[in-house]
Amino acid sequence: MSSNGDLFTLTIGGRSAHATVPHLGMDAISEGARFLSAFKSIMTDKVDPNKTGLISTGLFNAGEASNIIAAKAILQGSIRSFNMEVQKTLVKEVNALVEESNRVGFDTRIDYQGYPAIINHDEHVRRVVEVAKTQLAETGLILDHPPMVGSEDFSYFLQEKPGAFFFLGSGDHARGINNPLHSNPFVVNEDSIVLGARIFAALVGVQRVSE
Repeated sequence: MSSNGDLFTLTIGGRSAHATVPHLGMDAISEGARFLSAFKSIMTDKVDPNKTGLISTGLFNAGEASNIIAAKAILQGSIRSFNMEVQKTLVKEVNALVEESNRVGFDTRIDYQGYPAIINHDEHVRRVVEVAKTQLAETGLILDHPPMVGSEDFSYFLQEKPGAFFFLGSGDHARGINNPLHSNPFVVNEDSIVLGARIFAALVGVQRVSE
């Protein structure tokens, strides 16, 4: 249902110096830019072309003034894939970049926070589909949607107990409710809350939930 996803915070410690004497400093901005370039190389050189993966950087903060060599840079992003071996390769190669950065004199560290892929169990998927058909028209079921590239901590539950993760549509294009999750603004079709409650009640054996 999802990718493996590791969010990372990369902190690069350099050495400040005036821009007129750059040889006395260690430029954290340049080192951060080297990481950005290397991330692209990892994707082309280290991952099987028949498999997919992503290293994305969404934040790059560095510097104090236009005439000062930056002493610190912070990059934040994510590493994602649908294959755990690919994920391990990506993390390993990024860690190797961190080690190299430290060898040349920077004080570089990386911290991860992430989740494995959501792997549903077939029996429980069939049960959810069976129940969902009793609560809405069959045309309201989408069974062939590709996995989401995002990640979700529900994956840990499924490593402990069999189950199924599913999405509940909460939009209504006719009413202009069509913004994606996590957007600003996000408006939900509140009728979907009732539908979700009915599906869960049916899953646990309640015969009928009042409209």
